[in-house]
Amino acid sequence: MDDMITIRQAVVTDVVDIIRHKQVVLQENASFMGRTAKEYQPTIEHELARIRKHQNETGIMLVAIHRDEVIGMLTFSRPSRPHYSHNGMFGMSIQERYTNQGLGHKLLNELLIFANNDPAIEKVSLEVYAHNERAIALYKRLGFTVEGQKPRHRKESDGSYVEDVLMSKIVT
Repeated sequence: MDDMITIRQAVVTDVVDIIRHKQVVLQENASFMGRTAKEYQPTIEHELARIRKHQNETGIMLVAIHRDEVIGMLTFSRPSRPHYSHNGMFGMSIQERYTNQGLGHKLLNELLIFANNDPAIEKVSLEVYAHNERAIALYKRLGFTVEGQKPRHRKESDGSYVEDVLMSKIVT
């Protein structure tokens, strides 16, 4: 399947597929995401604005395409404020049936190539829930290090809490 997956920058014509992808991922792995499928109420206009925002010089939105379907994505944004614009945050999602096949590694490699080619980017950061061991292992393999934790960051409906892990990688 590897050769049938294309990774490229998102374009506005991907908007419906991006919404569909997010809905699938939220159904499959809500415990790893910042919101539930019920909380995600997308509009075409909102998602178009997100795509356009990431097409500018301060960010990138990558999509992984398999058979004309978005099956994974990565978004990276840098703040416009000068004191913080050297650092950006990314988020990534992959549909479950495509995990454990190297797709996350490929998406992150594309991000790191982008970051290394942009002299304004010095640091790539992320936040991940502590129980997402699969993602944390991938980030560590690619050289990301733990910077800290946010205990009791997310409160579940049963009253339990989820810790957030802050990770980053310095790029050159």
